[in-house]
Amino acid sequence: MNAKGESAGPTVLVVADTASRVAAELSRRAPALSAIPLDASPDATDVLDRLSDVDCLVVDPAATDFDTVEVVREYDSLLPVLLFTARDPATFAEAAIRADVTDYVSATAEDAYDRLLDRIERRVTRYDRETVDRVSTRMQPLAAFTSDLHACTDELEAIEMAADAATQILAFDRCSFGIERDGMLRVVEERGDEHGEADVLPSDEGIAGLSYQSGEALLIDDVAAYPHVESDNEVALLSVPIGEHGIFQAVGDGVGVFTTEDYEAAVLLCDHLAETLSRIEREDEIAEQERFFREVLNSIPDPVYILDASFRFDTVNDALVEAVPYDRDQLEAMSATGIPNETIEADFTTQLQEILDSGGSFRGEIEVNNDGECTPYQLNTRRIVHDGEPMLLGVARDISERKAREEELRRQNERLDEFASVVSHDLRTPLNVASGRIELARETEDLSHLGAAEDALDRMTTLIQDALTLARDGRTVESPSPVELTPLVETAWHGVLAGDATLSLPDESLTVLADKPRLQRCLENVLRNAVDHADDPHIDVRATVTGDTATLSICDDGPGIPADEREDVLQSGYTTSSEGSGLGLGIVARIAEAHGWGVSLSESEAGGLCVELSGMALAD
Repeated sequence: MNAKGESAGPTVLVVADTASRVAAELSRRAPALSAIPLDASPDATDVLDRLSDVDCLVVDPAATDFDTVEVVREYDSLLPVLLFTARDPATFAEAAIRADVTDYVSATAEDAYDRLLDRIERRVTRYDRETVDRVSTRMQPLAAFTSDLHACTDELEAIEMAADAATQILAFDRCSFGIERDGMLRVVEERGDEHGEADVLPSDEGIAGLSYQSGEALLIDDVAAYPHVESDNEVALLSVPIGEHGIFQAVGDGVGVFTTEDYEAAVLLCDHLAETLSRIEREDEIAEQERFFREVLNSIPDPVYILDASFRFDTVNDALVEAVPYDRDQLEAMSATGIPNETIEADFTTQLQEILDSGGSFRGEIEVNNDGECTPYQLNTRRIVHDGEPMLLGVARDISERKAREEELRRQNERLDEFASVVSHDLRTPLNVASGRIELARETEDLSHLGAAEDALDRMTTLIQDALTLARDGRTVESPSPVELTPLVETAWHGVLAGDATLSLPDESLTVLADKPRLQRCLENVLRNAVDHADDPHIDVRATVTGDTATLSICDDGPGIPADEREDVLQSGYTTSSEGSGLGLGIVARIAEAHGWGVSLSESEAGGLCVELSGMALAD
């Protein structure tokens, strides 16, 4: 029973200049076969009108063009189309392949009709609709396999899985998978000892090249009889493109061993493999873009962040992770507006929402507490759109240096104001005294007035020297060096006119990081202050250690300073002595501030004054 009719044999449509003679000869040799001739060059419509009743199409390319065959293929992609011609195959081989011709028989061979009838019988049997049932028995396990294949994320692993399926499910014992690289088809996976064409082949040569370039699957019953193939092996060949990625080939042991079922299964397998490889390629491209984006992002030294519409961290770079007390996973699970106040005190929710809604940009300053180390940052944030969704792109710039410069400038301005105050106010009195006394000496010729003028000039010299020290020593210490405290206290003591005053030194000498000349001036001022405000005082110097810092205490047994005046004493210009400049302890405070130390005044155990310098970093 044939596939489409009721007769005992197949129905064949013959399209050729000699269609009647060919049909008669076929019917004579195979009485059960029904041959329908179409002479001359029929229109494609004439062919299509008869296809519903035929099982095979026999064509002579001298009588029709391959456009007609392509029309037939659109109607029925599996209908056997056999070329039966005396023409040289070289003149139509490529066109035949592109038109997906099923097979070719030379009309000049001695047994041409026997070969043609043999091919018709095999191809029609293969075309029998009962193969649909047989296909389903293989398609079910193949469908189960493809779900695993589509989950694959590696190209070579996907091809290896497909090769396993080709041998274990589709029973292609000898097969290969070639991938196109730089114009060459290179076999990357194979099964069996003989798998088809060469391991490396130009992508436009051989059966593999023609199949790859045309995008058409080829089922060849006998490779040895195929045009332009130099082979003595009487084997069948399946050559199926894997989309634009490469080619699959299966070799059959013997002529015409592959069926329509094999063809359909191979095409289905390669379609799924091509889809998987395309997806992997796209994912690899996306992953490469993401890697490049991440590398660029992490190469930026400033913290960078992208917030979604809920202000959650969508993307952060390494610099941001280093700047906050959270790891990347913690940070990307947080909202920028939900960071605890002990880390960031500022709240810019309103401003961020405004630019998220209406666009524009926002600039603000925050201070980030990272495990006790506070760093000021300037935030620059603007609205962007990604995949149609509004987001916020921001950069945080460390402005510690700028803040330090601003603070240094503020302190410098304070020192200039203090210096100007000394020059404009404190110098005025001794200057007036000196001028008045000199004028009196000139008028009265009483030289005793010059002594008072000299004292006034000495007072001015002291004021100017202290003012200059205050201005210079208030600068921030940039490069402290190790300084041993006990020897430096002794050196400072020798620079003070101590009279009968006494000094006791620490039992243990500590080494701290400081600007040595400025620390010496600081100690001299504290010691001189004690000597100047008491009669032969005893001064006790002690050093204590807390963690990695030291505190230096300098205490005397003098009259001390009332508690409500101690804060004023540390301000420049305050003095209880008519002889002093009022800048001595102010200079001490400035030097301590320049080092980043604390300075405080308290009552000593003997009722005098105790000056403490705290937070002095110990040298390693």
